Amino acid sequence: MSGMAALYWILLLALALGLDPNAIPSYYDDDDDVSLPEFETFLEEFGDDYGYNNTIDSIRETDVKRMKNNVYLDYTGSGLYRESQLTKCANLLASDLFGNAHSRSQSSMNTESEVESMRERILRFFNANPLEYTVVFTSGATGALHTVGEVFPWTKDSKYYYLTENHNSVIGIREYAIRFGSGFKAIDEEELAEKDTTFAVEEESNRLPAEMGKNVTYSLFAYPAEDNFAGVKYPLDWIEKIHNGHFHDGHEWLVLLDAAAFVPTSRLDLSAHKPDFVCISFYKLFGYPTGTGALLIRNKHVNDLRKLYWGGGTVQMASELDRYNLFHNRPCTRFEDGTINFLSIACLRYGFDSLEELGIDSINRHVSSLTRYLYSQLVRIRHTNGNPVVEVYGKHAMGDSAVQGGIVSLSLLHDDGSYIGYYEVQTESLKHRLHIRTGCHCNPGACRKYLRQPADLYERVGREKRACADTNDLFRGIPLGAIRVSLGYLSTFNDVAAFVEFVKGYIDA
Repeated sequence: MSGMAALYWILLLALALGLDPNAIPSYYDDDDDVSLPEFETFLEEFGDDYGYNNTIDSIRETDVKRMKNNVYLDYTGSGLYRESQLTKCANLLASDLFGNAHSRSQSSMNTESEVESMRERILRFFNANPLEYTVVFTSGATGALHTVGEVFPWTKDSKYYYLTENHNSVIGIREYAIRFGSGFKAIDEEELAEKDTTFAVEEESNRLPAEMGKNVTYSLFAYPAEDNFAGVKYPLDWIEKIHNGHFHDGHEWLVLLDAAAFVPTSRLDLSAHKPDFVCISFYKLFGYPTGTGALLIRNKHVNDLRKLYWGGGTVQMASELDRYNLFHNRPCTRFEDGTINFLSIACLRYGFDSLEELGIDSINRHVSSLTRYLYSQLVRIRHTNGNPVVEVYGKHAMGDSAVQGGIVSLSLLHDDGSYIGYYEVQTESLKHRLHIRTGCHCNPGACRKYLRQPADLYERVGREKRACADTNDLFRGIPLGAIRVSLGYLSTFNDVAAFVEFVKGYIDA
């Protein structure tokens, strides 16, 4: 059946059922740039995975109305909230009285009830046993990582290893390691694939004296479940590999998993894989509220962590006259300095509701279908001389959602093979109401790897750049960043098709 014939019968059926023809899903709308045959082809391959049983368009039209005439492709930058989340949150805050916790007033107890309920909800979402994990609320994923660096039991013999494709917020933990005289090293995926590994680490010349009476040397390995530059997913069984002595040095290795880019579209089961620390950001998951994240800590190591600064609410008793202070026994309370963002925490439930209504596995299939289609379309775009228009980074060619997430990171090429600056593309995208992100995305290791940047590049251009996505986008023909398209649970076929059409505008550029 031709596209126009199919559209005719759909309109006829809608009228027969008394439906508003304007309510027909957006991909059948004549006003859109997407043709019906393209969508039919997409459904032939991905129809079982896409759209949550044909509900995605109704969700977009009724619960994300602000998206009209916009193409949002920056879900790794920030998830999108559904408008019903805000309505429910406002109703909750208007219907009851919430006050500062750490008291026995009714408003304080209301707050404590909401906060404890949300701790339990988070553990359930990640299938984590409350006897094994504690939820510590933070200002976000970066705040969670900051906490790990601050409380980790560093010694002069400790090591901090991290995957090269980590976010700056993970790399920054090395400053704590350096302060305590510990060594650090960035390692790549190929090195981790080896049976076992020992490294010479970068060491500080001014090492601190060894601590007396310590029989265990703790070291830390950090990596992303999904990197935020290219969307590559790294094996969760690395956690067990590291725990079981992969680095072969006799240290007690703990694992920090950066799950911020992973969990919005993929299932993290903490009963199957047990990292010692997990950082998450809630606005990455479901858009609202911002300024709230969590650090999940494995309980077996809580008493090994060393808290230095302590603020209000973390101690049961403290003296102003000497160094006496007694921390709370509950780990979550011990690591939450001051008043947590309790009103935002109370509203997290509606974000989790929006995800669980669809199911994280359905979200994964939906996003994967769009990602695979987008990749397949982009790599087909050619200049008239046959040269490719697009260079895509990551592991898309494998066609496996277990190793490639919903990020398509790319560069555009002139017909002679030279790179088009990402700033030029970003500026042009604004005219088309495309919401994309350009630059290195705070991931220098992935940026260097995929863009084949020389080792000394950052030192050479660092003083000239003012921001990741500024106008300095090329250095002697080498791209200083990439174009990132990231998809999420509210993405649609039309979003993807609109970006493909935008890229076609660079044919013969």
